[in-house]
Amino acid sequence: MSVEEHTGFEDRLDAFLDGELEGAEQARFARHLAACRRCRRAAALHRAARSGLEAAPVDRATGALRARLRDALEGADAMRGIASRRISGWIAGLGAAAGVALIVALALWGRGPDGPFGTRPQAGATVPMIHAALADYRRRMHGELPPMRTGGIAALAARLPFRLQPLHGRRLQLISAWRTTIRGEAAAALAYRYGDHVLVQYVVSEALFFRQPRVRQAVARNGRYVASVRGLHVLAWPAAGSGSLLVGDLGVRALQAARG
Repeated sequence: MSVEEHTGFEDRLDAFLDGELEGAEQARFARHLAACRRCRRAAALHRAARSGLEAAPVDRATGALRARLRDALEGADAMRGIASRRISGWIAGLGAAAGVALIVALALWGRGPDGPFGTRPQAGATVPMIHAALADYRRRMHGELPPMRTGGIAALAARLPFRLQPLHGRRLQLISAWRTTIRGEAAAALAYRYGDHVLVQYVVSEALFFRQPRVRQAVARNGRYVASVRGLHVLAWPAAGSGSLLVGDLGVRALQAARG
């Protein structure tokens, strides 16, 4: 989607969130939202702001709070290139509770992998396999996900030297799949829509999975490996002949719940 189309998406974001678009257009926007990290963050910001407005008391925010909101919005625009024209118009009439809600939303928005908050890598970045999976995830989330190829999962599985085991969580919807490489070895990536989030399951060979000492030690102790790196979280576990890494911007408990 072009910059102009992204702007058009944002201009009609309220209508989309309220379910006011025509059926086909509503579905198209939902598919784009599932695949586009930038627009998901814009939608999350709008939801948080609207929720704060609905719960706001009659008292007005102080001038200092309104100034902080303006500064935060201007900084968010500069960082993300996403216009905040509608939200900017609300600031003058914000109540204190709504202002706090919007500041929290902006802070969460800035904690993404490229934001100014939480950019220092944590332990997971030192595991080569995890580092490679996170790099692929970030690259895919900053663009469009590959379309499903003819034959779907079966065609992808036929090209791999190990068994491919997709997830079957109740709330997971498979939206994309592609062949990739992790540390120079063949791997599969399965993208799922999970509410307003996109999670990606990377499936690698058993040999590569257990070649990582930290992963091997964690699995021996707890049956799984978890990591948090620059706002992203990883849940990894072994399977017969392979290993899986579930990556997303949800916490580890939520990843475990999504896995089912």
